[in-house]
Amino acid sequence: MLGIEIIPPVGGLVAILTAAYLVRYILSKPAGSDRMQELSQSIYRGAMTFLNEEYRTIAVFVVVVMAVLVGASFYSEDMPVETALSFLVGAIFSALAGNIGMRIATQANARTAEGVKKNLNNGLRIAFSSGAVMGLSVAGLGILGVFLFYWAYTEWFSVSDASLTSILFGFGFGASSIALFARVGGGIYTKSADVGADIVGKVEAGIPEDDPRNPATIADNVGDNVGDVAGMGADLFESYVDSIIAGISLAVLGYAAFGEHTELYPLVIVALGAFASIAAMLLVRGKNAYAALRNGLFGSAIIFALLAFIATYYLLDSLDPFYAILVGLIDGIIIGLATEYFTSDQRSPTQGIARAAQTGPATDIIQGMSVGMLSVFIPVLATAIAMVLAFEFAGFYGVALAAVGMLSPPWACPWPTTATDRWRTTRRASPKWPIWARRYGSGRRDWTRWATPRRPWARALPSARRPSPPWPWCSPSLSPWRARWRALPSAWTSRRSWPACSSGPCCPSCSRP
Repeated sequence: MLGIEIIPPVGGLVAILTAAYLVRYILSKPAGSDRMQELSQSIYRGAMTFLNEEYRTIAVFVVVVMAVLVGASFYSEDMPVETALSFLVGAIFSALAGNIGMRIATQANARTAEGVKKNLNNGLRIAFSSGAVMGLSVAGLGILGVFLFYWAYTEWFSVSDASLTSILFGFGFGASSIALFARVGGGIYTKSADVGADIVGKVEAGIPEDDPRNPATIADNVGDNVGDVAGMGADLFESYVDSIIAGISLAVLGYAAFGEHTELYPLVIVALGAFASIAAMLLVRGKNAYAALRNGLFGSAIIFALLAFIATYYLLDSLDPFYAILVGLIDGIIIGLATEYFTSDQRSPTQGIARAAQTGPATDIIQGMSVGMLSVFIPVLATAIAMVLAFEFAGFYGVALAAVGMLSPPWACPWPTTATDRWRTTRRASPKWPIWARRYGSGRRDWTRWATPRRPWARALPSARRPSPPWPWCSPSLSPWRARWRALPSAWTSRRSWPACSSGPCCPSCSRP
């Protein structure tokens, strides 16, 4: 192994080693007070309990499918018994990618909350690193897994081209099976826990969402981790490896002829994507979390495009495959920007939904459904155009490479989704902040932060309704809300639950009657 064959395994190993370094960096940070660590451990234990039960069920499914694949291998020459082995390895790697991401996410929540006490950038780095751990684990395990079976059955064992593609498909099938259970099962639990916590807290008890006095809040945060982290990790792993396998299989079966390295080319490209993502980590800095994450996203895409051009120029006989990759890369960026536009509280679609909520739930639902249906138009149109262009450049092989280009740099490290979700979850989890400070902050600027990203409707409130410094609880515009607070049972409104305003422990504006 002296040629380009060394690039994929090196890329996979570098990705995993970088993830291990980030884990060490996160665990070296202080986890906060005893109360913060207690809440963090409760979320961790709940998430691990759910995953253990889920994996026991999945294990039965994996064993049954393996038995079916072994039996089918005796009746088909193109499906060797090694397909069952690759299916098992793909399932294990997919579960491992999600498990690693969830473990570090639950360990990083209290550390992020403790980090923001120093400054915003410190907390951002911890939350961002926790998301990068899962992204790099997905990239590293995916590259090593596919390369292992491709290299073993082309260099060490002699099998037919059809058998080789069947073995690779088995690896992707195993990854897809775990992604199905993890994404759907975790997603259902997430929504169930979220709705249950809201019913118990806001409806029955009349206390705010995510209130620490509501035990169901722990289940809600557990759902965020098992669905949005573990489930997303397995889902990303499945999409990632299947795009690589599609490109390799088309080249093996003779649907592409761009030189002697056509088969290995997709693996080289994703390895370069891992390098580009690691290099772009240096660009994630700044006081604005969303701008910093966007810098990393665009930075990784630009670096990846340059590396892909160089690799295509030296490895293949034509630049057409690079153009297909570039089309997929642009398509991925367009999808991301369109999604950000339709979900950002600073854009008209979300603001329109917020304004519709002022006239009642019916108009709000109609407006929300309309915006939701309209939001898929740009991604669907961009993807259709990208598929046609990629096919014109390199046929079906180009379509597979477009998927590789879309997934390699931005999604090999899913920083925006994971890191932002960890930021949202952990910022509200610090028990050292008073309950109203966790919810409203200390002034108009923090109210703006509270209004994003889960509560965009708060942006549409008139400025007179927004709290203003020095403390929102003392704002005259919140007099009706103070009256409602005082009407609650005294056990809920004890002095310990009251926020301290800047005028002292008990100023005339917030003193109890």
